[in-house]
Amino acid sequence: MFRLSYLNLGGGLGVDYLHPERARIADFSGWMRALRTHLPTSLVQEIVLEPGRSITAQCGTLIGAVQYIKKREEQSITILDIGMTELLRPALYGARHKITAMNDSCITERYTISGPSCESSDTFGEGYVLPTLSRGDLVRIHSTGAYGTSMRLAYNLKEPLNVVYVDQPAQTSLKVGLFHFAS
Repeated sequence: MFRLSYLNLGGGLGVDYLHPERARIADFSGWMRALRTHLPTSLVQEIVLEPGRSITAQCGTLIGAVQYIKKREEQSITILDIGMTELLRPALYGARHKITAMNDSCITERYTISGPSCESSDTFGEGYVLPTLSRGDLVRIHSTGAYGTSMRLAYNLKEPLNVVYVDQPAQTSLKVGLFHFAS
């Protein structure tokens, strides 16, 4: 029988970007139990993995304000004051984050959510069903704790956003255009 003394599984456990409330932190012990079921110590003595974004992704939120809305028949395009300069993942490789509106409208509409840069890649995605948005409404992009601030750009000399670190998000006042991290 072949036996390994060391197995490096590389980078990261998955993050549920579309349903961040399901598991704020990955189930590390469950994942390792599942691994050990198929890779017992008799086959692999030591298993190493880098938990990465699964630890920090759900700790960050990016908040932006609606600048204007382009009305289209199929779906409206909402332009925010934040974009690929603050969260590059959607522009780079089509990552999709949960987006929620911070208003009380009961009527919903389908939106493409985009940033302010005049670039086709400055979009967070299409088909978001949100309460009807108006200029000035705040929008929350969830799960930005992993790579949000570390990948931000100074594209077109845009100044970086303020970052606010809090222990209890409910006790803070929200500001437009900021990264919001909770421990």
